[in-house]
Amino acid sequence: MFSVGDQVAVIHEAIEGVVLKVQSKKVSIEDLDGFERIYNEKDIVKIAKTEYEIDELDVREVSAYEISATPNKSIPNQKKGKIQPEQSRYNDFEIDLHIEALQERKAFLSNGEILQIQMMACRMFVEKAIHFKNKKVVLIHGKGQGVLKSEIYLYLNRLEETKHIGITYESGSKFVYGDGATQVNFFY
Repeated sequence: MFSVGDQVAVIHEAIEGVVLKVQSKKVSIEDLDGFERIYNEKDIVKIAKTEYEIDELDVREVSAYEISATPNKSIPNQKKGKIQPEQSRYNDFEIDLHIEALQERKAFLSNGEILQIQMMACRMFVEKAIHFKNKKVVLIHGKGQGVLKSEIYLYLNRLEETKHIGITYESGSKFVYGDGATQVNFFY
């Protein structure tokens, strides 16, 4: 199932890495910080490395619709279409992480695969927000059993340590999102 060199992510942790060796049902990976970790095969999934890379062309051409984000309704006279870097840093964005909003065909996906798709979308969205120096984003994860919310919180805690920026998060507006969203604030 896994081969040396495969890009993988751990299902219930915000950890990614490269497969170093595979022995029976144990997989040894090197995480992004250079530490070797051992997991059961069932606890990791393959990922395509390019899904996490964000090149300058991609960042410049990003639009609110391409990343499933919608401009905050409270900003007057905002133009639709392509977002200019100088314009975007003052805007607030939200992303719906429900699998139905991210992928049309979900019938044959396992819970682990669904979580990985949701976390990939979350990571890409947050990385772009940081690149544009947005002050705030809203991650709509839903109520459910709280698995996605927990994964998001783990990711945000790790991100704060690795990016060296201030990050706080709190429940999103109950009036707008109910109990199913997290507002993330960035301090540069």
